[in-house]
Amino acid sequence: MKHRFPLLLGVVAVLTTIAGCTASAGPAKSKRSYERGEVVTITGVVSDLANQPVADLEVVFEASRHAFDYLRFHKRRPVVRTISTTTGPDGGYRLDWPWDKGFNRFALAFGITVAEPGGEGFHVLHREDLTRRIEFGSPVVSAIRIQDTSFLDSFLEFRAGLETEDQRKVYRDVGKPDKVRERGSADGTEVDWWYFELGKVYRFRDGQLYEVENFEPVAPFDS
Repeated sequence: MKHRFPLLLGVVAVLTTIAGCTASAGPAKSKRSYERGEVVTITGVVSDLANQPVADLEVVFEASRHAFDYLRFHKRRPVVRTISTTTGPDGGYRLDWPWDKGFNRFALAFGITVAEPGGEGFHVLHREDLTRRIEFGSPVVSAIRIQDTSFLDSFLEFRAGLETEDQRKVYRDVGKPDKVRERGSADGTEVDWWYFELGKVYRFRDGQLYEVENFEPVAPFDS
């Protein structure tokens, strides 16, 4: 029993120290209560690993509602609503979301829309969860650094080089080719677009489609 009093003093000292540290760190940031329709701003800058701005990148804000159906004992299919913008020359972006308490998860997706056989797809380069951060007030600032921009650079270069309606139509129908080969000829500049998985090569002369050659489909490879 004679050792209990010093032990209690030690415990009190530790608790006092912890309380003092917590107080010195300042008050904890409280969650924000939004009114319905109140604008929540999401803004930031996108750069690459060399700290250069990434322009012409699509930024999609996704708000979704996730819930559990206790009667059927399974997760309900999420309800998703999106708004989007494009990064400017300085890599900056801004999105304004009208608050709706019916949504409980939030994310940003950074990427580019590309044509694919049968439609379009969104190629995601980076994804950021904002669910916790958006609870603490607006604006929500999210500076993003894209780890690998090789696909984006290649795609933007390819898209900028679509000079004729023939080329644009082929791209819309079957997407970006796996390989582009340019060759000179007596009749003008010829370009071949190879689609390995489709088993097709589209041949253009001065931008005009003149031949489609079929071959046995193969898995794409780097060359």
